[in-house]
Amino acid sequence: MYDVAVVGAGLIGSACAKYLSAKGLRVALLGRSEAQGALGACYDEGRIYRIADPDKVWADLADLSIKEYEAIKDEAGESFYQENGFLAIGDPALEYIRQVEETMAQFGTEGKDYFVYSGKEALEEHFPFLRLPFDEHSWKGIWQPKKAGHLSPRALAKIQAVLAKRNGTDVISRNLEQAEPQDDHWILHLEGSQQVEAQKVVLAAGWMTKWLVPDKSLDITTQMSQAVLFEVTPEAATSLASMPVLILRGPKDPEEFWYILPPIKYPDGRWYLKMGYDGNMLNQRLESKEEALNWMKAKQARPELVSVAQQMAARYFPGQRRPYIDYLDKGVAVASGGNGWAAKSSDHIGWLASEMLSNSSEWATDPVSKALFPKELFRASFKASERSRL
Repeated sequence: MYDVAVVGAGLIGSACAKYLSAKGLRVALLGRSEAQGALGACYDEGRIYRIADPDKVWADLADLSIKEYEAIKDEAGESFYQENGFLAIGDPALEYIRQVEETMAQFGTEGKDYFVYSGKEALEEHFPFLRLPFDEHSWKGIWQPKKAGHLSPRALAKIQAVLAKRNGTDVISRNLEQAEPQDDHWILHLEGSQQVEAQKVVLAAGWMTKWLVPDKSLDITTQMSQAVLFEVTPEAATSLASMPVLILRGPKDPEEFWYILPPIKYPDGRWYLKMGYDGNMLNQRLESKEEALNWMKAKQARPELVSVAQQMAARYFPGQRRPYIDYLDKGVAVASGGNGWAAKSSDHIGWLASEMLSNSSEWATDPVSKALFPKELFRASFKASERSRL
């Protein structure tokens, strides 16, 4: 019997399994791999990592995860990230750019750890690749040159699972079909009539987590996430190699709600510049598991997003817009709800979940985490009035 079964072999689940097994616990990591048809936001080559975030909690999660990147890379013998800086661009009249600047002021010194550029001319002078066609309002930029860039969530999830296995985790590439409660443990029924027994279960299945709770009362909203991949030549990719990742926020949705990554080489051997839409106008909620599944399988962006290539994922938002790291009931926990922002922070989210599952206090005991992340920050919330067992 396992001490903990981690349901979901994505970024958070694999990190959680890695840390649990490093503590000497017997752990099973459950879930299909990408090659076996798994669908999710982590199966991509380009995600932004940075500390500069309008939400201090997300910034702290990112900061502590990013500090582990080099150690993860060295332990695995494989890199998964590229540091090339982050640029936030926005209308200074909006909260977004003000909040990002406030966050960076708590992490460093202006002119050393981050830089502020005011006006379209100043931004285009310092970033020659940039052209801001919107003249209806002012622009302000916050540039974080270090501890920021892009990572491959596909590579990171694979690396974390390999490290978990190296620590003793049993990686079982089958999806959960049913969880059966016993007096003091759980019987998990997997695909192919396989069974696993565990003292505790943690649900870290990304967009699927919501539908693993039968009454669907866990307060998570699932909606579309859309990105456009523009193929560029290897020569163009070289010329843009120093381009930072950036987020654009203006008052107009969808025109001014985008994140952009420099050209990245994808598994097909081609180079793509990724533009991801991050607004609300062109995205819609996915109300059922079938609707979400069909959306991702279709790989068809909405007609309003003119593109030469499409890349689809389902984004899921807890009611609090922060991940849930909490017990749902006796022996059942959740570590999920990345909001499309958790790739950069997944290592520390997984670590917090492992602390919750392994400590008698059911939370992290180190002074830093206790100060930055009170347990209440990540409490699960429910649409129904009562919690229910799986």
